[in-house]
Amino acid sequence: DLRRPAAARGGLCRRGVVHAVAAQAGRGLNSRPKRGGVFGGAFDPTHLAHRSLADVSLAQLELDELRVLPTCQAWHKSRQLTAAPHRLAMARLAFEGLNGLVLDDREIRRAGPSYTLDTLREVHAEQPGAELFLVMGKYHAVVLPTCPDLLELFRLAIICLANPVDLPGCAPHFVTPPESAPAFPAPTQPRQRTTSHS
Repeated sequence: DLRRPAAARGGLCRRGVVHAVAAQAGRGLNSRPKRGGVFGGAFDPTHLAHRSLADVSLAQLELDELRVLPTCQAWHKSRQLTAAPHRLAMARLAFEGLNGLVLDDREIRRAGPSYTLDTLREVHAEQPGAELFLVMGKYHAVVLPTCPDLLELFRLAIICLANPVDLPGCAPHFVTPPESAPAFPAPTQPRQRTTSHS
């Protein structure tokens, strides 16, 4: 049940991904930390499956907000992407009306290749008491084991993988190990860069 407290949702992510969030001054014992989602991608084009995944993420993960971040450059894609302003406009139209969704253009403004870890670091610095959830499709998670800074990625966010939508009208749903995804090898020495959005 994805609506249980994070510490009890062992099936949502692999062991060690869920992390404690420090209490902040003025916060009561019964209040929970802000829950923020991060959903990045090329969005070239933005389509109904993207909107469906965003909608399900907000509901099932009980997010206070979901940040959708179109990439500037996807370093792992060989094809030329549509110009960033056009992809941003498509995303604005596609996600219109979803309560709690924030269209975040920081990766476009940052310029150059877009890296997930850079964005998570920024969001964490802006919202130090928040619990962050990195949302992605199950099959996009294949890039995660190649991430040299995997431990920091796990420290900053809970990894949430969703099955794709194969039939019209079907909603995606989050999957749990062992169904979910890739085997995560022990990370090597940290390097400067990590995985990018798909």
